[in-house]
Amino acid sequence: MKRLRVWSLVLVAFAALPCLAAFAQDSSEADFKEAIRKGTSLHDAGDYDGALAIYRALLETHPENATLLYEMSYSSLEKGDNENAIQYARQALENRSTNPAGCYVLIGTAYDAMGKSKEGEKALRDGLKAFPQDQMLHFNLGINLTQQGDWLKGEKELQEGVRLRPEHPGGWLNLAKVEESLGWPGRSFLCYTRFLTLESDSKRSPDPAKRLTSLLFQNVKDDTKPGAEKKEITLAIPETSSGAKKVERSGESLMLAMAATQRYLEDGQKQTDEEFFATAMTSVVAMLLESEEGRKSGEFWNQQVFAYFDEARKEGHLEAMAYDTRRSLKVEEISRWLEEHPEPVRKYQAWTASWKPSGSARK
Repeated sequence: MKRLRVWSLVLVAFAALPCLAAFAQDSSEADFKEAIRKGTSLHDAGDYDGALAIYRALLETHPENATLLYEMSYSSLEKGDNENAIQYARQALENRSTNPAGCYVLIGTAYDAMGKSKEGEKALRDGLKAFPQDQMLHFNLGINLTQQGDWLKGEKELQEGVRLRPEHPGGWLNLAKVEESLGWPGRSFLCYTRFLTLESDSKRSPDPAKRLTSLLFQNVKDDTKPGAEKKEITLAIPETSSGAKKVERSGESLMLAMAATQRYLEDGQKQTDEEFFATAMTSVVAMLLESEEGRKSGEFWNQQVFAYFDEARKEGHLEAMAYDTRRSLKVEEISRWLEEHPEPVRKYQAWTASWKPSGSARK
């Protein structure tokens, strides 16, 4: 309709042709952008076929548009059409995409989905050669390497991704899983918590929230016999005689177990489950921060993790954090506590939203 209107004006006033030609070009560009917007809206709604139908129509008149090719790659990937995802992403790179790092991520992710982890690793490393500070390339390479079973190199890449973008929830969630797999329950506990400080009530929040309790009690067993007057609690701490690393890891296990055993003492038995968890979290944080292992944990842990929890402890935010990070469990007691303590919750949320690593290790 806009083009018909333009041509009718040309017949009336030929002298206006240069301006009208510019208008037609602008109109065509606006229509293209609007079509892309509609396609991305369909993509976001999960209608990948609908999005791709729009993109294919646009491709006939814009075969070298890098933005269009990137969106086609993304929708193809989400649809499960990995080969086309790779093809479109490579074409976007050839046509000077404004998001080249993202193109490498799409290629690497598509290869991973096809079970071609080595090809995916190569694509991600090629991306990092050109864009060494791109957080998503480090994050996806970390996922790729852990899927290949290279946990230590995967851990390093995930840590670098979190360092570059501390507010990325997925980075913390995957790092928590890696630390747990490597046998660092204390660090895993902190990383799961850090994820929940950023994403406290999403579809993926309940499992990490439950995992905190599991980690806390995983080495504690109640062996009290029925009718016994005293509690008999057993701590099943992992073997500590196979080298320094195992000793350090078992030390973290012991710290969590010591915090958990308080549940069976007189004061702990007087508390509700949620009251006890808040108390236990405070104990775990204190022990990890003050332990020799914590002090020697290295730059990443000191700057990105321990510094955060150390400041939270000093500012008095740990209790609000304990309740807020478990809101996704929809437990009545947690919801009631949050409603009855709006000011501590507000202060904690404002603090954590603005917290940034200082760049210097905790003293």
